[in-house]
Amino acid sequence: MAKASSYKRLDSRASEKSLSRISIQPRSIGDSESETIAQSSVSSNKLWQPGLYLTRRHRIFNRIADKFVYCYNSYVVPNMGVTLTLISQFFNSLMILFCKLLLMDPDFDEPMHPFQILFVRMSITYVCCAIYLIIKHDADFPFGPKGYRKYMIGRGIGGYIAVAGQYFALLYLTMSDTISITFLAPVITSLMAYMFLHERFTKAEAIGGMVAFVGVIFISRPSFIFGGESTLDSTTAGTEAGATTVDQGSSGNGRNLETSDPKLRLLGSLFALSAPFGTGIAMCSIRKIGFHAHALVTVSFFALNYLYLFFSWNNVNSWS
Repeated sequence: MAKASSYKRLDSRASEKSLSRISIQPRSIGDSESETIAQSSVSSNKLWQPGLYLTRRHRIFNRIADKFVYCYNSYVVPNMGVTLTLISQFFNSLMILFCKLLLMDPDFDEPMHPFQILFVRMSITYVCCAIYLIIKHDADFPFGPKGYRKYMIGRGIGGYIAVAGQYFALLYLTMSDTISITFLAPVITSLMAYMFLHERFTKAEAIGGMVAFVGVIFISRPSFIFGGESTLDSTTAGTEAGATTVDQGSSGNGRNLETSDPKLRLLGSLFALSAPFGTGIAMCSIRKIGFHAHALVTVSFFALNYLYLFFSWNNVNSWS
């Protein structure tokens, strides 16, 4: 055993001496090898430069993204209701624009009826909502949750009055006049919410509503206040609209920008004025429904309600 331990000590000492010799002996590098090392280091620096450029670009992009997220969280999220209302009003204005263009299109032998435009719109709306809700397996589709179906009916009827009033008003009024009258919807909706939902209604909102109503009177220009015919030059309106006839201002068929008949202008103003009341009914119903139903369930029921009324109206006309 003593001999074995002595042999192990001698082996360990020999290994330490060999390692020290290996570590002490320096390795000589030639000129050619040093040049290749220098070239490789330069080439590695050149390859690294685009990476630095990309990181700088990414930093700028991240700063812009951070500012966007900060603005979204600071201003949009606290005012999400107002933001969504502005977006909806923008697309609502586009919808009215395309409806007016369809009504004034001279390629049709007969002017397109507003109910036809509404039928196409509501059919597309219902199909898209139905596909999404079926994929999500929504239990409240298509009639809404129990206990809130009366509010779903109110939402459907109010929405029907709103869109039908807008579309029929375009037969007699310009798009700007129609939108100006329908902008009474926030005031009327606030007043209805104060009456039925007991929400606050300030004096500033009441004063703004009265000023807006005076503006509606100037737009509609009723004959019992202004008297006589409208000063609208129907020839100019027909030319701007691209109509083939010169004067169809009093016909109210939708081919001109607006009608020159005071009675038809008043009728169009009443149609446009019915839209804010329908919007108020729909908004109060949606407020009562709240988060008890998905938003697309209410939209799909609104479209389904219109389609039912459309087919019922056609059946009544065919029977008569």
